[in-house]
Amino acid sequence: HNVLDDARYAENASLLPGIAPMDDEDEGMAMQLSRTLPAPYNDYSILETHLNAVQQAQHYIFVEDQYWRVPILVDSIMERMEAIPGLHLIVVTNDVAEWNDPGCYWTAITHHILLDSFPGRYHYARLSSFAMIEPHRGADIRGDFADIVIHSKLMIIDDVFVSVGSCNKNNRGFLYEYELNVSVLHQATATDIRRHVLSNMLGTDRIPDDYLAWIELFDDTVHLNDVARSWWQRREGIFSPS
Repeated sequence: HNVLDDARYAENASLLPGIAPMDDEDEGMAMQLSRTLPAPYNDYSILETHLNAVQQAQHYIFVEDQYWRVPILVDSIMERMEAIPGLHLIVVTNDVAEWNDPGCYWTAITHHILLDSFPGRYHYARLSSFAMIEPHRGADIRGDFADIVIHSKLMIIDDVFVSVGSCNKNNRGFLYEYELNVSVLHQATATDIRRHVLSNMLGTDRIPDDYLAWIELFDDTVHLNDVARSWWQRREGIFSPS
């Protein structure tokens, strides 16, 4: 009896050979392709994978994403943070100001709920680039900032789990659009990815592995950059050494 005989939409399925489980992690790593396929397929394995991973988090959840308005995931994260008092949430996304576009209102709501609910455990950053230009024959130095548009769709948990793909952190991506992600359950890989992402973000290769230490470095970098940006803004982008 073919297992697909009674399956709905079986004509759209592709048979894959079974993969034997690995006895030794050194032989490879555990990986899973997950999808969002709305009706009539009803495959929400990206959401299921994210929710399962969040409910295992012990130390940190790191998110870098184009969007940050996803109640279906944030509710689960908040539940886990309430259950685990030492769990931290680190989010790198685009602007959380509600006046950018109508959708950003919900991003701002998410941001402020997390700030109010988990002071000291919710950490947010907006990436920007900086250029300083000194005219050839002038004394004035100009400093310009430009926000970096983030297009990532990444989540890392506890240096153990990584998910990356096309699914944004919004309810559309988890429920209503066609998306594909890959998840990895492998400590060495997750650690390498976390180090690489943070080194690019923080401008240093000296990224500590202790999660509280690198979160402190993250917060310090965000604060110092905010101070520098405010300093240049007060001078309207112009500094005269004289």
